[in-house]
Amino acid sequence: MAALSETQKVPRLFLDTNILVDLLAERHPHFEPALALMRGARSGSLRLCTSALSVTTCWYLVSRQRDNATALDAIRAMLRFVEVIPVSERAVLQAVQSDFRDFEDGVQYFAALEAGDTAFIITRNVRDFRQSVIPVCSARDYPEAATTR
Repeated sequence: MAALSETQKVPRLFLDTNILVDLLAERHPHFEPALALMRGARSGSLRLCTSALSVTTCWYLVSRQRDNATALDAIRAMLRFVEVIPVSERAVLQAVQSDFRDFEDGVQYFAALEAGDTAFIITRNVRDFRQSVIPVCSARDYPEAATTR
């Protein structure tokens, strides 16, 4: 049996929009746990991904709170450590037909599912992902959840 490559051994976490906004807008008390995930990616102990939908939403929210240049600088910095996965038509259609109460969460979920190799979905709205087959937890709870999995 072939040995696993380094990227296969490192858990890949899908970051929901709220986690990224916590990080980019430095929203306390959620900023520190989000920053810890980014530090994990920087050190190589985690792989982080998010959807293209999240990137544009983050830019919009941060640019409204700060300004366009600051928002773009924050997105550029984030993209050094966060892989962007596509949102396919199939993921959108699955979300439309699903029982997700929040359509955007449904789109996020099906994009993460379609991307494959997702160890956890990280969100502050854990309840919104009740039907997920991918484990779901908050950024604050991730370290403990990762050790019990």
